[in-house]
Amino acid sequence: MRIRHRVLAIAAVAVTVGALTACSPSKATVTIDGTTISAARATTVEQQEAGLKGRVDLQLNEGMLFELAEPQDTSVWGHGMLIPLDVVWILNHEVVRVDALNPCDWDTPEQCEKIPSPGKVDAILEVHRDVFSHVEPGTSVSY
Repeated sequence: MRIRHRVLAIAAVAVTVGALTACSPSKATVTIDGTTISAARATTVEQQEAGLKGRVDLQLNEGMLFELAEPQDTSVWGHGMLIPLDVVWILNHEVVRVDALNPCDWDTPEQCEKIPSPGKVDAILEVHRDVFSHVEPGTSVSY
């Protein structure tokens, strides 16, 4: 009987670890203008909606990469953000524009400023403020 309980306990742990791993974003190495960032990939709707919301710290070499299924017009906002960010709009592995995104502590997202994309983009990189603020449109992005 003890062995059966131990096997069930091990199976429960394996399922829990597997579920947590499935929810954790994978990582991408993103390089722009000689600066490399380790970025969590936001691939699910839940990860994309959460973004970097609630993060109290973000290293200069960390960020989040949002890869879109197809080029599209979109927008970002700072609802629930605690850290000022650079938003790097990307199309075909080139920087389209870099915008500053300020934290917003309003109760509802609708009260926060939205920054629209500069046309269609196929990826968005969010990093700590001023990491890529100097980067010019047309700069190559690898990931």
